[in-house]
Amino acid sequence: MQSFAGLDGLALTRPQAVSVGVFDGVHAGHRFLLARTAQVAERLGAAVTVVTFWPPPVAVIHPEQPVRCLMLPDEKIAAFAALGNVANVVTLPFSSEMAQWPPERFMAELQARMPLVALVEGDDFSLGHNRAGTMDWLAAYGATHGFHVERVMRRQDAGMPISSTRIRRLLDQGNVAGASELLGRPYFLRGEVVHGDHRGRELGFPTANMAIDPLKLIPANGIYAVRAWDAATPHLIWQGAASIGVRPTFNGTDRRVEVHLLDVNPDLYGHVLCVEMIAWLREERAFAGTAALVAQMTEDVTAARRILDGQETGAAT
Repeated sequence: MQSFAGLDGLALTRPQAVSVGVFDGVHAGHRFLLARTAQVAERLGAAVTVVTFWPPPVAVIHPEQPVRCLMLPDEKIAAFAALGNVANVVTLPFSSEMAQWPPERFMAELQARMPLVALVEGDDFSLGHNRAGTMDWLAAYGATHGFHVERVMRRQDAGMPISSTRIRRLLDQGNVAGASELLGRPYFLRGEVVHGDHRGRELGFPTANMAIDPLKLIPANGIYAVRAWDAATPHLIWQGAASIGVRPTFNGTDRRVEVHLLDVNPDLYGHVLCVEMIAWLREERAFAGTAALVAQMTEDVTAARRILDGQETGAAT
């Protein structure tokens, strides 16, 4: 798979079936859409190109809203590559100027750089300034500019469309299991392990303190069962329990993600740790003292081990 940053230098010669979107999370609905794009591409003798954006358009159009991404750009590109049916990913640098492009400009820019034979999108898709390029508009435009437009009904779960917004809402509730169902895989965090206050080690539960990109969505404060690995050795998977929150027992104020690995204590400082969020265990709360906290942490580790060994499911949030 080839990855391109922007349109400069992009010159594809093979016919392309294209799908455009933010694709945050590359969730089950996105994969359904791209599987259909691959079917259309095969029928037309074309390759699949995904066109996506960074930063997310909402960050430019509504800068007053916080950006909370399910995936960062490199994570998204890796997810596309893992699908096996995407030949090219083009990440466009979205700007206030691009936000003003009419749909005609956007489509002309694409057609100038590739033989576009099909555009495959969800039924509610639109592009261009003021979302003027609706699916009906695109179908008419494609008919006069030499490419087929395929409308795909959005994939549903429990009678509701699968969407990045819905997944974010579940993560905000701590429902990582529900989010994982819609994603089609566990939600994950990734970050360099940095020094904290070393309090976990003093309590007998050493933790890896993760520096998470500020644009990455971190699930609700609480305790979770997780699986983790060093990015340098992804074949070696550890079980663990993660704490997300401010450490109220010690009057903490900054929000942290700390991971205690079960049965191992590798030196991870300076390494990039990847963590899959498997199940919610409990809410974050303050304890009367360290003895009560240690007793609860012991219970948390036992609960995490049961879930990760497949003996129990996670608690309801």
